[in-house]
Amino acid sequence: KNEETAAARLKVQRSAIEDAKSEVEKVRWLVEQGAKTQREHAESKRALAALEEQESETLRALHEQRLEFKKLKINLDAAERGAQERLQALAAQEWARCPIDGKVTGIRVESVGTDGIDVVVEMVQTVTHGSGTTNGTF
Repeated sequence: KNEETAAARLKVQRSAIEDAKSEVEKVRWLVEQGAKTQREHAESKRALAALEEQESETLRALHEQRLEFKKLKINLDAAERGAQERLQALAAQEWARCPIDGKVTGIRVESVGTDGIDVVVEMVQTVTHGSGTTNGTF
């Protein structure tokens, strides 16, 4: 949004610069014809220079914003890669805790005690044997 605002401001400034250039040329011509003074011509040149300086400042600000956004994107991409790596590590840890991959078919409580609850989880696992797969209950 900031970039769009700066680009719109830049467009307006460039239009003003073109108008100022036309004015400088018009005043220069009028000076040659004796209708305007050299002082008026110098003033129109100073006005043009001020507009060009504003344009330059807007371009610098726009460039700085683009650099800042690129740095932010690089940091976000790095953070995302780190998060993906942590997620993969967590998935690997979870697999180590529960090496059976399958569908839960039943859960029953074996015992309840002061030290916790013993639960039995029944699962159906897909096992690969050579060229095909078979289902088994464990």
